Amino acid sequence: MKDLINKFRASRAVKSNWIAGIKELIKAEWYKLYCSKLFLIILTSVAIYSAIQVGLVYFVHSSDMTAQQDAHLSDMFNFEPLGQNGILMIGNASLILSICIAAFSSLFVASEFQQNTIRAALALGKKRIYVYLSKLIVLCIAVVLFVIASAAVSTAGLTLLYGFGEVPILEYVRQVLSVFSTQMKLYCTFASVFCMIAFLCRNVGVTVVLNVAYALLTSILMSFLASFDALAFIVKGFPQYYIMVLNQSNDLSFYVTATVVSLFYIIVPCIIGLYVFQRTDIK
Repeated sequence: MKDLINKFRASRAVKSNWIAGIKELIKAEWYKLYCSKLFLIILTSVAIYSAIQVGLVYFVHSSDMTAQQDAHLSDMFNFEPLGQNGILMIGNASLILSICIAAFSSLFVASEFQQNTIRAALALGKKRIYVYLSKLIVLCIAVVLFVIASAAVSTAGLTLLYGFGEVPILEYVRQVLSVFSTQMKLYCTFASVFCMIAFLCRNVGVTVVLNVAYALLTSILMSFLASFDALAFIVKGFPQYYIMVLNQSNDLSFYVTATVVSLFYIIVPCIIGLYVFQRTDIK
């Protein structure tokens, strides 16, 4: 009985040390994020782009255009221009947001290898798994803040121009919980992939190129595959697909599939990045 009690206490101590270790690193990474001028620049850029999107919506619905032009531009925004639908505009900004996340991830993570910050943390006895996960967690927090900023500006702009809408509060909460939470998970896939690339390359320039190339090439590849009926099903294996068509589906199975795909793109790159980082000699 005493052996069982001792084992239980030992397991609790290990768990407590694990939580304390990663919590300390997360606080340090959060402070870096809070003080980062780059984060503020990217956040402002995302907000400005969202405001431009709102202006484009206003242009589409107020200018005199031919029926064909109006139909073409309206396809870009497949929802009624009301504040309640502001969160749906994030899907139209997927490429720009992914490029912003790529640039920020590259500089936020890879620069610390060149500045020897990672090596210093390891020299202080920090476990590599703590270092990696703390970076990834704070990077995901940054991504969530980018998405929130985009949604907030879009919602505020559409509300000022067209009103919020008459959706019941409970229905709006449900929409936010289902659509917005799914969007955040899908965008966090970029954080996981870009974090993995940063830990693999450990060079700012190379990481920026590869991350931006990933964001651009996956979008191009999706468009190419979608043009062939026989290959169109492959598109559903990309997180970007669910981001872009999220405003067109209320099907529960769609959200379940989107969640499964997002978890795959978050977990698998994390495992690969950790595996390589554990076996890399940091000089």
